[in-house]
Amino acid sequence: MPGFPVNDALPAGALVFELYKRANGNYVRIEYVAQTPAQMRGEAAGAPFRLRTTCGGISPCDIPLGAFNKAVADAIGRDNPFLSTCTADGKQQVCP
Repeated sequence: MPGFPVNDALPAGALVFELYKRANGNYVRIEYVAQTPAQMRGEAAGAPFRLRTTCGGISPCDIPLGAFNKAVADAIGRDNPFLSTCTADGKQQVCP
């Protein structure tokens, strides 16, 4: 965005993880979402700015749910109490 240093995160931005279903299974899409400065000041309405991310050369970053769960578990440890124990059996998400 004009007026901001290159590679600086915008204030009030967030990394968003969306779970959605495709015909061939469940996927996680990762995007960066932020309001414009005018929206933060209440001077403008509209949808937030969405920046598609790239992972493994794929844009937008769509990851099968199983691969996403494995990547998170590998990064933070399998015994982390914040890691979901939900799994996908191909038809639905199961959370014990």
